[in-house]
Amino acid sequence: MNLRPTLATLTSSARSLLLALGTALGFAFVLKALLLIVSGEFGLDTPGVIVRGFLHPGLAVFGGGLLAALAIELVLTGWAASSLRRLLIAPSDSARSDLFYLFLALSGGIAASATLISAGLVDAAVALLDARSHHGPLVDAPIWMAAPLLYLGMTFFNYWNHRLLHTRALWRLHAVHHSATEFTIGTAARISPMEAVLIAVPQAIPAALLGASPDAILIASMVASFESLWTHSNLRGLGWLERIGISSPRAHKIHHARDARFHDHNFGDLVLIWDRLFGTYMDSRNAPADLVLGVDGMGDRYDSRQPLRDFLQVHVDWVRDLITRVRPRPLPATTS
Repeated sequence: MNLRPTLATLTSSARSLLLALGTALGFAFVLKALLLIVSGEFGLDTPGVIVRGFLHPGLAVFGGGLLAALAIELVLTGWAASSLRRLLIAPSDSARSDLFYLFLALSGGIAASATLISAGLVDAAVALLDARSHHGPLVDAPIWMAAPLLYLGMTFFNYWNHRLLHTRALWRLHAVHHSATEFTIGTAARISPMEAVLIAVPQAIPAALLGASPDAILIASMVASFESLWTHSNLRGLGWLERIGISSPRAHKIHHARDARFHDHNFGDLVLIWDRLFGTYMDSRNAPADLVLGVDGMGDRYDSRQPLRDFLQVHVDWVRDLITRVRPRPLPATTS
C-alpha cells in the first residue's frame, strides 16, 4: 500500500484547516489591535500599519503554532494566567506591544517590511535556498527521519543566529524583543523587520544543505514556529523535560531577565542541546524565583503605547548605535 498519497492528502487537509483557524484567530487579534488604535489607546490617530496578507500560505504555519500554543497554555494554566486574557482583556503596556506585533505578523506586515528593507534580496535568497532543497541526502528519506534531522539543523542555525543578535553590533535590533516586561505568547512576535531579514536566510539554509520533501519542511517549520511561541507562554517550570534537553518557559525567562548576567544563557527555543554543547546553558532551578523581565535602563522605550513610533525607533536606535561605534574617536590632546 502506497502511503504517500494518503500523507499528501492529510497534509493538505491539515494545512487548509490550520489556515482557516489561523486566519480566524488572526482577525480576532487584528480587530482588538484596530480597536485600540482607533480609540487612541495605542497613541495613534489612524491605523498606520499594513492590513493585508491574511491568506498568505505562511499564516498556516504561524497560525497553527499560535493556536496550539494558546490552547495548551489555556488548558494547563487556566484563564487567569493565560496569554489570551493578558492580550485581549485590559492588556498591560507590554502586552499591548505584543498584540501590535502579533497584528503585524498575522497581517503580513513584518514580512512586507522585511522585503522592503532588503529591497527584495531576502526573498530572492530564500527562494534560491528553497530551490536547492530539492537536492540533497534527505530528499528521498522517509519523513520520520527527514523532519527531525531538518528540524535539528534549523535549531543549530537559529542558535548561532540568536547569539549573533546578542553581539554589540546587533543588540539594538534585538532589544525590542527583550524589552517585554511580562510573557505572553505574543512576545515571540516582537521582532523588528531588520531582525526578520537576519532570521529568514539562516532558517532556510538547513533545507538547502540537506534537501527535504515539502512534507518534511512543513512539519519542521511548524514545530519551529510552535517552539518560539511555547517558550514565551506562562507555563511553569517542567524540570524533567529540561533534564532531557527540552526547554520550558521558565528556562527561557532566564534569557529575558532584566539582569544582564542572564542574557547570554539559554539561547535555544524548544531544545537546549546546543546551549549544553556550547556552554550557554543555565538550569532554571538555579535562577531566582522572582526574576524581573525586561532590559535595564530602557524603561518604556518600546512599550510607549505608540507602537508605530516604537516600531520605527528600533531601527533609528540601531543605526545611531552603529554610527557611534564606527565614528573615529578624537585623538587625545597633547601638550608641547
